[in-house]
Amino acid sequence: MTRFYTHFTRRGNNILEIGYSNGKKYARKVPYCPTYYLPSDTPTGWTTLDGSHVRPKEMDGMRGAKDFVDKYEDLENFEYFGTNNHAYSYINEQFPDGVDYDKNLLRIANIDIEVGSENGFPEPSLANEPITAITF
Repeated sequence: MTRFYTHFTRRGNNILEIGYSNGKKYARKVPYCPTYYLPSDTPTGWTTLDGSHVRPKEMDGMRGAKDFVDKYEDLENFEYFGTNNHAYSYINEQFPDGVDYDKNLLRIANIDIEVGSENGFPEPSLANEPITAITF
């Protein structure tokens, strides 16, 4: 099965993923429970970058992970390892060997809007200069 994503984002306790599977476009909403790693006195097969032993602790959803971090953030000498950017953790777990995109299924385009600049570079939020070109 050939599967790759074209977009993903977090929404609440879910990851919203859009991509292609076997040539067909899909969109799915996946509940996701991230994993943090806590110090361990015994070898577990998991280590930090400096070689210290850690044990995995699966969180109860992404909101549960935030609550876990908030609960212990003021506690001195409490360590946990992992990222708070859970969407990237999810993608890394789903595609551990990288992503093999089929460029023939991708639609890639650039839109460029040019505006006048006689009065200096305009502030985009003001839109106070005339449009001189729109290219695709």
